[in-house]
Amino acid sequence: MATKKKSDFGAGFAYPLGLFLAHAERYNDKRTNPLYNASSWFNSAADHLYDFHPPRSCRNSKYAKEIRGWRDKCIRFRLDDSCTWKDVDEAIQYAKDLLFNFDLETHNKPVKGQWE
Repeated sequence: MATKKKSDFGAGFAYPLGLFLAHAERYNDKRTNPLYNASSWFNSAADHLYDFHPPRSCRNSKYAKEIRGWRDKCIRFRLDDSCTWKDVDEAIQYAKDLLFNFDLETHNKPVKGQWE
């Protein structure tokens, strides 16, 4: 089902967001490594956000502007040594919330997981 268009790190909404969140699994290992900082985490995870776009249904809404702001902030943190692990925590939670809200918008009935 893949399209012919090429992307180095994924394009669309849910797919690149999922790839971004896959880096959350590596988060705890990296956090305890003194040679690795929050900016390093964003440097690998935010690559998946270059071709990340809000769903078509909300591209011209206030919500889309917020999503693009989050994306741009994550990309900016790739080269910003002042970002913190708290910024990583917030970015991961925001991405999870985006997927939850996408389910709501597409009339699915999501339920927050106890072990998110």
